[in-house]
Amino acid sequence: MGMTGALCGAVGLTMTLAGCGTESAAGGDAWREWREPANYTYTLHSTCGERGGHGWFRVTVVDREADMVVAMSERDGEDTGEELPLEHWREDPLTIGEVLARARTAEEEWEADSVEVEMAEDGRPTSVEIDIYREAIDDELCYYLYDFTR
Repeated sequence: MGMTGALCGAVGLTMTLAGCGTESAAGGDAWREWREPANYTYTLHSTCGERGGHGWFRVTVVDREADMVVAMSERDGEDTGEELPLEHWREDPLTIGEVLARARTAEEEWEADSVEVEMAEDGRPTSVEIDIYREAIDDELCYYLYDFTR
């Protein structure tokens, strides 16, 4: 086993390194088996890359569809009171199921260099980080999922 193989094997559960190929982190493929509940709320922190949709948002999901999105100043901050129109979001994932679908698309269709999904101890996803091209700047997609309640 070469240096790259040993290094990739040693850190494969927690991160993806250049030269290791596309891997899912911290839980392997467990995220593919997660079943989205019909109704829940959570805080979405969408960041990374040059794209719209960045920020902190409280998302209410009803029947696996985003029902309401409220902009927040930060995770533990006050919401801005501004309910955002859902049609503003059709290009960006809102539900946790849509975030995971974006990860699948990145792996299967875009052939992203890196897709990392971290899972909480209860099995739900807590973050998705996608790097489409390792050598490119600002092509990353990052979604951090907090404060999940049913």
